[in-house]
Amino acid sequence: MKLIGAAARCSLVLTLFLNPAVSVAEIVFADSFSGTGDLDGAAPDIRPGSETWQSTPGTWSADGTVASGSVHAWLPFSPASGEVCRLSLDVDPDTGSGSNWFALGFSSTNGIGVGFDGPFILNRSDDSRIDVIQTHPGPANHDLNPDQPGFVSLTIELDTRTSPWTVEYSVAGQSIGTSTAIENTQYVGFQNLAVLGEVDNFSLECHIPQPAETVYLTQDATYRFINTTAATVAPIPPDWHEPDFDDSAWSESQGPFSNSGASTFGVDLGNVNDPFGGDDAPSLPTNNSDYIQWDANFDPLVRTEFTLPAPTALTIWIAVDNGIGTYPAVAGTTGLYLNGVESTGSINAEGLAFRWEHVFDVPAEYTYAGRNVIAIQLEDHGSLTSFAMVVTSDDPESQDDFTANPPPPTSVPTFGFHGLALLAALAVAGGLSARHRSPPDRPAF
Repeated sequence: MKLIGAAARCSLVLTLFLNPAVSVAEIVFADSFSGTGDLDGAAPDIRPGSETWQSTPGTWSADGTVASGSVHAWLPFSPASGEVCRLSLDVDPDTGSGSNWFALGFSSTNGIGVGFDGPFILNRSDDSRIDVIQTHPGPANHDLNPDQPGFVSLTIELDTRTSPWTVEYSVAGQSIGTSTAIENTQYVGFQNLAVLGEVDNFSLECHIPQPAETVYLTQDATYRFINTTAATVAPIPPDWHEPDFDDSAWSESQGPFSNSGASTFGVDLGNVNDPFGGDDAPSLPTNNSDYIQWDANFDPLVRTEFTLPAPTALTIWIAVDNGIGTYPAVAGTTGLYLNGVESTGSINAEGLAFRWEHVFDVPAEYTYAGRNVIAIQLEDHGSLTSFAMVVTSDDPESQDDFTANPPPPTSVPTFGFHGLALLAALAVAGGLSARHRSPPDRPAF
């Protein structure tokens, strides 16, 4: 029978079983054992193709009960490279006094009389034994304390991203240990050893974890700014948001911004926050001196920049109190710019700075290989102030669009609060003199 690879599987989407931010899992096999007759030759409820159960006729029944013997029931399966697969089964072996058992596992062979040679987990019929649960390879014995009557849920999670492969074993949703495994799986299934009983809810789910988002701008990034306090008040230049604006005369320090430290930030949100909110949110500084002072009722202009290896789809994460833009709001303006393009996304102007209350997806055509510039007009109309921002590679969740405006010119902005200093240094060193220019018949590097 043809082995099943990732490309041929069904595409039903499930809740993630690893980090809920990284990818989605798909069902490879599922069976609730609601049929009649022999299990051998029966089709599972969900399968990627025409696969059927392989067993000894007259032993396992399609309703999940076993009539006699010590036999396996198999489905063909071979994981794709880099996949993480979770195999689960509920087992209920009849109570007995011996060491007989029901088992679930992976194997390289489908021999009916041959045991698992891949990772497996078993539940013995004698609940009083300290090895009522056993795994192979290790960590071996596990006692169900207190004893659990009826069905017990067994799970093996196989991770093929490393060599050797690794597995994690769980009972009733509780991890009981990990081990390595042979890198050869051709089948998945279950077995009984000289005990009757019943199985239910067989499932195999797999996914290829996506890499975590790359962080291009951290919340402690360096900013140039004016109008955060009385001491930094300055006129607002008309081109302050342009990428090549000279902000070298502005104040400079590291974010976040606040007038009372971390206490001005609200709790971290749990809806649009992954991977930088909730328990995963980057820690806020504990010392007030580690914040850029932003006094109440001031509306700062702030600029920062980050570097990309190539035009890249991004997600921008913002927490702010009160908001971005002017107050009262000016129709048609938001006060948030990336490479000179103004955002059209909605920014709430009330409440504490919840991480992350404003999350925008930015298509790659709005970015440059090399230097990228974000310019923002913050606004406050009383009491507490706070602002933090993170820029990452595109988060897999769908967020609000950054803008409906057209992308910026394709040429990369050249100046900025680091660029002018570099140009000045090059000029002093003669780096801009005519003798270093490229000949006219070949392009400059």
